[in-house]
Amino acid sequence: MRAMELVRYSRRLMGKSRASAVAICILPLLAELFFRFAEAAIYSLLLYFGQMQPIALFRVESGIQLAVMLMCTALRWITVYPLTYAAAVRMCAVFSDERKRAAPYSKIVMCGRGFWRSIAAAVCSKLIGMAALVPAVFFGVATYRLVNGSLDTNGVFMAVHAAVLTLVSLGIWAACRVSLSAVPYLLAKMPQKNAFAVAFYSLRFMRGRRRVILRLGLIFLPLALTIIGIPTAVCRFKAAYALGIDIFIREDEYAAEEENRVERNKTGRGLAAADDAEKFSHRKKRRLKENAGEA
Repeated sequence: MRAMELVRYSRRLMGKSRASAVAICILPLLAELFFRFAEAAIYSLLLYFGQMQPIALFRVESGIQLAVMLMCTALRWITVYPLTYAAAVRMCAVFSDERKRAAPYSKIVMCGRGFWRSIAAAVCSKLIGMAALVPAVFFGVATYRLVNGSLDTNGVFMAVHAAVLTLVSLGIWAACRVSLSAVPYLLAKMPQKNAFAVAFYSLRFMRGRRRVILRLGLIFLPLALTIIGIPTAVCRFKAAYALGIDIFIREDEYAAEEENRVERNKTGRGLAAADDAEKFSHRKKRRLKENAGEA
């Protein structure tokens, strides 16, 4: 399905629930910004009253700085990820048959299993993203050292190859990140599946479908750049994304059903052929006996 069709259909299906959807979708972003600004404010206080040098902000040199970083990160994770998961559940419910039976937003956020599933899936997604970034960092460092070293003919050749491998690795990492962005929606659509399994499944699930998500982002980017249109852009993007995930899942289910039907037909034809062969052999044996009796 094309990106513009997802945008048009999702906007039509949302109907009168657009205002509440904007509030639900913008909450994770507001929580992220709140904790980021709170962390920056604490670091500012440490600069003014803690005799800390500005360069120290880029290096974890004190226990206080480490404690602040860990505390803000933990609070951000246990707030933003459940809110993101709850928003995905609500958006997916809009485009499914369970719209009237969907739980309230606050209940989804505070649900114990959903709360911990969202955090576990987010942590697993971050680890996968970091692992995918390792080759890019390795080749990037190699390129930097080769460029700053003695550039003879072999050095230039190796630097060019290292730079190309860096770009390729960055492309793989970006594709991985786009695939992992589907994790909250897959968690919502697959409540019985393990959070870690969902994170790894998203890499295979989004194969060949990442272009649609990238086009959705490009469609809403101009609206988001106006700043005042960020809430609307985020809501409409998540709505189109949720509808796309729902369609992708249905496509996979239909493909699986077709494959099973083909296998059943093959099995049925094989059994029928075996029965025909057995009947033919019985008839052939009977004819041989009759011919022998006549002789």
